[in-house]
Amino acid sequence: MPADRPWVTVVRDPHDTPATRDLLARVDRPDRGALVVRPVPGTTSPAMLALAVLAALGKQVEPQPRAAQRQWWPLAQAWTVGHQIDHLVVDRAHTLPAHLITHLISLAAASGAHLWFIDASPAHDAPALAGLAHAVRQRPQQLLTITLAEPAAAPQPATAAPHIPPVILPHTGFLTFRYACQRRLPAAQAALVDDAWRHTFDTIRGWLNRTEVFAATHRPDPQRVIAATRTLTAGLSVQLADLLYTAAHPADALLRLRAAQASLFRLGLLLHHEPRTAAPFGGDLGCRLTPEVAVALNRAVSTSAAAAAVLQLVNPLDGSFIPARPQSDALSTIEPDGSQLHTDYGNVPLPVCAHAILRAHRHFVDPTGTAPPDTALFTGQWRDADNLTERTLRRLRLAALPTPWYRRSRAYLRGHATPWMRHRGLDLCVLAELAPRPGHL
Repeated sequence: MPADRPWVTVVRDPHDTPATRDLLARVDRPDRGALVVRPVPGTTSPAMLALAVLAALGKQVEPQPRAAQRQWWPLAQAWTVGHQIDHLVVDRAHTLPAHLITHLISLAAASGAHLWFIDASPAHDAPALAGLAHAVRQRPQQLLTITLAEPAAAPQPATAAPHIPPVILPHTGFLTFRYACQRRLPAAQAALVDDAWRHTFDTIRGWLNRTEVFAATHRPDPQRVIAATRTLTAGLSVQLADLLYTAAHPADALLRLRAAQASLFRLGLLLHHEPRTAAPFGGDLGCRLTPEVAVALNRAVSTSAAAAAVLQLVNPLDGSFIPARPQSDALSTIEPDGSQLHTDYGNVPLPVCAHAILRAHRHFVDPTGTAPPDTALFTGQWRDADNLTERTLRRLRLAALPTPWYRRSRAYLRGHATPWMRHRGLDLCVLAELAPRPGHL
């Protein structure tokens, strides 16, 4: 079979048996790379076929998408590629005209999927399917092989930090946290917590030693550190996002925060945390893009709407990480597999539930894979970051996410913070800024 031609199988089911219907119901698992498309009777145009593909992927197609009909097929192709469909099964394919069979072959080729046509014509192969010279003919039972396929493993961070079990950690500040863990936890748990604490402590210290202000000396001039606080805050946001987004649970996130606070404090930086009222201890530190929110975003037909909401929830497009490039929404800012967001201060891991959305949007923007890296991800309204998340969620009939509310302690001055940090009750102060000035003692 030529490398540029998808693997095509025609499944003959001349009696249109209920057993085949049951097999298709078992096979239909988009989360495992198997998609069953059921075109409505009378499907004769690519737009109608695109709606069937989008509906099979769980998209909201009633009422019909707002996008122009000429965009429906490119959107169906982008989402199929984004969801990494390995087996594309077309039910009752014998009812489709030849030009739509060609469209389905191109769809399978774009996603590298094995294409299965269910032919239920009673006497012989349907004319549109009979001319597929490279197709293999099989019986319906062959569909069972799809159910045996293992889903692709999610990409893992190159240097994953050690995780701790979901233990109850002491509610103490970073100065006494490590000691309290050693005193209150069983020895085995305390050892795991201490290993994870050391890993995060060293990670943050290593990052600080690579920054411009701390690279030359471990004790730079305090005024130089104060002048660099804005840049340090931007870089710290990326480092913390990397740590907190990969935490296994709230206790793991809290441990990483406490270790990061201790590491920063050693070099004269105070990372203050005001927990959100009524939130689980450490539960407000992770990503706002939860699997539940991703389910709603995945119902969108527009890849632009879904991708824009993802980026707003992961890293608001409002200068949170202070991008040095004028265009911060370029194609090159998203890893091709959707696993990472590239910033000028490092990479931010993206939740697994968002990978399909970002892969789909990348393919929609650059279907041939030849666009320049600085190609804009969004155009028109989607480049406007103001209230983008709430507007998108309303369109998807998902309740707006609550705005985090934090109590502020009078014991600390308000420090420097990016919007990403403010969402989590974090701010950064240089200890030299907190020193009393002459005449104010």
